[in-house]
Amino acid sequence: MALLYALLAPVNDLHTRFLAYVKNVDYRLRINYQVCYLEAALNDRFDYIDRRIRIVRARQYDPFPIYLNPENKPVVLQRRGAGNGVVLYSKQQTGQFAVDFIIRVPAGVPFDVSELTAFVSFHIVQSRTFQVQTF
Repeated sequence: MALLYALLAPVNDLHTRFLAYVKNVDYRLRINYQVCYLEAALNDRFDYIDRRIRIVRARQYDPFPIYLNPENKPVVLQRRGAGNGVVLYSKQQTGQFAVDFIIRVPAGVPFDVSELTAFVSFHIVQSRTFQVQTF
């Protein structure tokens, strides 16, 4: 009986490792680019107790052209107190430079930005861009 156990021990070990591999691959295949699945995977990986990591849609604003007085264009920058001001947005908030979504991570969650970026980049469509914010 001991000889039989000794002969079957490597097969049992390989079978156990194979089942763990199948379970891991099945879990990774269930994660896709949809927000609910990606958010659940991020919380499983980085904040499995409180599950506070959220994915929000980024706001995009239309770019606002800035002209000088001599150019005789419709919009002119005004000095302070000279009337209604115009809100100017940064380059990252406008048009083609904006991100598609923002991953909001609470300040109390220990995580490595490069690890989180690699994890998300593996699971999303490559044309999508994102930003990690700590709040």
